[in-house]
Amino acid sequence: MRKYKLTDETWTANGTTLYRIEALISFGDVIVGDRGGFVKCEKNLSHNGTCWVYDDASLHDYASLHGHASLHGHASMWEHSSMWDDASMWDDAAMRDYASMCGHSVMWDYALIRDYASMWEHSSLHGHSSLLDYAGMWDHAALWDYASMHDASAMLDFTSMRHHASLRGHEVLRGQEVRSI
Repeated sequence: MRKYKLTDETWTANGTTLYRIEALISFGDVIVGDRGGFVKCEKNLSHNGTCWVYDDASLHDYASLHGHASLHGHASMWEHSSMWDDASMWDDAAMRDYASMCGHSVMWDYALIRDYASMWEHSSLHGHSSLLDYAGMWDHAALWDYASMHDASAMLDFTSMRHHASLRGHEVLRGQEVRSI
């Protein structure tokens, strides 16, 4: 069963037309007739689960949203990025390339994830921070205030980085460590 349709309201981004969505059925906190954000085509947003694109958030290219995942505000997903489970993006957060999020992970406040980077299991990324180049965070890891991770680095087990700190070159931060500059 289809849960939404593409409307006639469009927005052009980087030469591609995106279509505002409208709910055809009620599910989760979405009521039939609610208008959501923008998608390039129906392949971007699954008709299964309660996943939804809210406000003016957008799904571009081949980006995909599944399960109970959600996009809010002006959050955007590009290229082949994917999000599922209960992951969510807010404000002006962006996901690009082949990046992925799942398992209650959350991004907001101009955060960026791209280049095959991944977030799992209650990790959070915000405050202009970035997760790049095969880096990964899971198990309640948090990155904020302009912190960055690159080059297959990893954070896990309640660790956090903030204030322009960075993790690079296969470094691993674990076990409730905090890194700050």
